[in-house]
Amino acid sequence: VRPLWQQTATATGRLVCSNPNLQTIPRGQEGEEEEKSLRSLISCDMIKGEEDYYFILSDYSQIEMRILADLSSDPCLIAAFEKKEDFFTELSKEWMTSCTDTKAQRDIMKKLCYGYIYGQGAARMAREMAKDVSEIYEKINSFKRKYVGVERLQAAVKGDCAKYGEVRTKSGRKRPLPDINSPCKERVAEAERQAFNTVIQGTAADMIKQAMIRLHTSLVLKKLKSSLVLQVHDELVLLVPEQEIPLIVPLIREAMEFPQLKVSTPVVIKIGKTLATDDLDDFSSWTKKKNEKK
Repeated sequence: VRPLWQQTATATGRLVCSNPNLQTIPRGQEGEEEEKSLRSLISCDMIKGEEDYYFILSDYSQIEMRILADLSSDPCLIAAFEKKEDFFTELSKEWMTSCTDTKAQRDIMKKLCYGYIYGQGAARMAREMAKDVSEIYEKINSFKRKYVGVERLQAAVKGDCAKYGEVRTKSGRKRPLPDINSPCKERVAEAERQAFNTVIQGTAADMIKQAMIRLHTSLVLKKLKSSLVLQVHDELVLLVPEQEIPLIVPLIREAMEFPQLKVSTPVVIKIGKTLATDDLDDFSSWTKKKNEKK
């Protein structure tokens, strides 16, 4: 299966896959209702390597929030990621003590944070989460009070965009947004939203592309059979012969956890014979099982 990859198909700089789009193939379990609507002839359990090959998936952990911490230089946000705990889980424990379902709490908090950051609006978030709009406003205001650097960053991005008619990612890649100075308020508001989205999501796109270059270079220099076969936004997928697995994981971490921000950029690594969720194991669990069989 050899799809078409496009470097410049999105304004934020994310890679786009088509013919077929392997970035949206159903994996099962999470998002099952959404997956049922996909008119795909392929499922992840159909995608396999040769007999002694494994897929290794390496996913950035909360990379956009970490980029936000870096660009805002907010001390509380930076400190939250230095604790090495799940950011959304810890925040939900602090602000949503009335709910006993930890996963549900985390999901709500994640939607709230990203909704606010990317300008979704309290009324829309309230509708989508079946919550009272006053509760959403309360949480947004709590976020603003705790992480004051975020609002300052938003204002700075809007101001720079209005001044120069463009925004830049952390690596310097430009996105022109001429509507920022439009006489139409709706166009200005949309350009402001696009500006902040580009700064965060565009920086994430740049970072994973740089990681791909570093990783591919390592594979070539070490003359390994392993290959980078897929990128799904914040995740890289490699096809790896079993004997190379001990060599590959350190290379992945070296490429993706390369220090670029004021906070760390840890990755979650999983392994399986197919890309289906049910077939994937946490790498440390898989290693433990392998060692027990010896």
